[in-house]
Amino acid sequence: MNIIGTAGHVDHGKTLLIKALSGIDTDRLPEEKKRGLTIDLGFAHFRNDEGDEIGIVDVPGHERFIRNMVAGAWGIDLALLVVAADDGWMFQTGNHLTVLKAMGIESLIAVITKTDAVEPQQTEEVIEDVQLRLLEETGREHPVIGVSSLKGENIAELKRLISKTLKTINRDQDRKTNIPVLHIDRAFNIRGAGLVVTGSLREGTVQKNDSLLLLPNHSIIRVRGIQSYDAESDSVVPSCRAALNIIGADASDVKRGCCLTTTESDFTAETEVIIELIGSSEGIRNHSEAEFAAGTAHSLGSIHFLKNPSGFRPSGLAPPELPPRARVSMNEAMPLRHGQPIVIIRKGGSLITGSGRVIWKGNTAKNERISIASSLKTDRQSLELAVNGWTRDNERWHFDDKKRVEFENRIVDLASSAGGVKSEELKGLIGLPAAALKQLIIDLISSGKVTDKNNILTSGKTSESTLSKAAAQILKETELAGKAGLDIAKKKIPGANKDLRILTRAGLIVPLTETLFMTEKVYTELCSVILKGLKKGDTFDIAQAKERTGLSRKYIIPILNKMEERKIVKREENLRRVL
Repeated sequence: MNIIGTAGHVDHGKTLLIKALSGIDTDRLPEEKKRGLTIDLGFAHFRNDEGDEIGIVDVPGHERFIRNMVAGAWGIDLALLVVAADDGWMFQTGNHLTVLKAMGIESLIAVITKTDAVEPQQTEEVIEDVQLRLLEETGREHPVIGVSSLKGENIAELKRLISKTLKTINRDQDRKTNIPVLHIDRAFNIRGAGLVVTGSLREGTVQKNDSLLLLPNHSIIRVRGIQSYDAESDSVVPSCRAALNIIGADASDVKRGCCLTTTESDFTAETEVIIELIGSSEGIRNHSEAEFAAGTAHSLGSIHFLKNPSGFRPSGLAPPELPPRARVSMNEAMPLRHGQPIVIIRKGGSLITGSGRVIWKGNTAKNERISIASSLKTDRQSLELAVNGWTRDNERWHFDDKKRVEFENRIVDLASSAGGVKSEELKGLIGLPAAALKQLIIDLISSGKVTDKNNILTSGKTSESTLSKAAAQILKETELAGKAGLDIAKKKIPGANKDLRILTRAGLIVPLTETLFMTEKVYTELCSVILKGLKKGDTFDIAQAKERTGLSRKYIIPILNKMEERKIVKREENLRRVL
């Protein structure tokens, strides 16, 4: 399935062309019919000779509605650049071509309309002019065809050309994942059904009863019903136009510019990004206000070119070998992903001053922006390695070599301290995402640099020599106490709780109760005595444990409780079962 869209100057016959292709009049607003021009997006579809549905997005041509044009252009596979034979190439034709290039839409057909209104020679001259301009602007040739929408001349040929051209497009290259992505271009209520949103589904599959994430407000909605090309459906696949009946969000929060995806998506709601500009940046003033459009969203904001350590700034603000990069700060959050095209529009006007693509999402510190400005690579993983020292793919976390050594040394140092360190305490000490930290710890355990006992990390560097004088004294007294254990309540040692915690983490003593402690060695020996001759699944009672160890109930109950805590045994009424 595919979606095509029109582009071109106002009153060049885009809407009439779509009606000739599909039989559908896309001017739906009363004002559009009154004024005879398209103001908002219109939608239609037709079936080609092979029976495939092809969706059509009709965009407004007037310069005042350039934001609507951008919102419609993001989701199309193929553009029909419409040029009227009686007018030829106009300013807005070039402006719309700029939008198509900015949105990464490389496939287009130039359609010369109103051929019935001029002599054939003029049509040929316009065709030749359009071919030359397209070659100059895009660097390659594109098909050009003349039609008369009023008389239906060459409409069938155009349909065949559309189908032929669509077959040459590698749409999978643009589909980054199998996760649904639908930028909303319309939202409205239908009596008896509720809230309905429409958009172009470019990635993934949406099914009835799916739960989706609504950005930028992070609501979870449910798809109650689906319609595509006037037909009810249980699911829709890309690329197609879709109408979704949704529940779970306040209607006031759902509008053009929102995005439906899932929590696994790389789309996030952002108010600040760094972009790499495409083409000339001469029309953009540094630290100026502008309007930014991406997907179906747009927001006012400001743009700030990044200064490179070399001192160059393009147009003077970047090294000659690197395209200019800039920090974009937006007044409203927009759903964005890495690589997302962004169009820059002059504030309060309709002139497109530039375009770029997102290379970094989120707020950045000055030193981070320097790293981004000077990086020769712009893929997400390379930039994350340069800025954070870590990144991830679908399977593993990857670390910059220097940063990895720093992270590992810090973990080993903490694990080497008296009593070691709890795994969860490292989260606030190392400055890594939890999953990345977990992978590093696993790698360190595998290499033997640290050990994990009951979520306490220690290293080979940890020894009794690292203990404080008070902790060493407590350990010595606990060793002397043997099976009787040390009742710390009777000792009244200042600051004992801290030293007991360190000794416990270091695996040197075992707390049986809040006040009773035993050395790990003695505790382990007693466990062995209790379990001698028993195998997994066997049971024993308290009396047997007392008899084997020669200990009273005062000691046996805490020992058995600790064995259960460590999942050595499981209590079953008055029995303990060996695990």
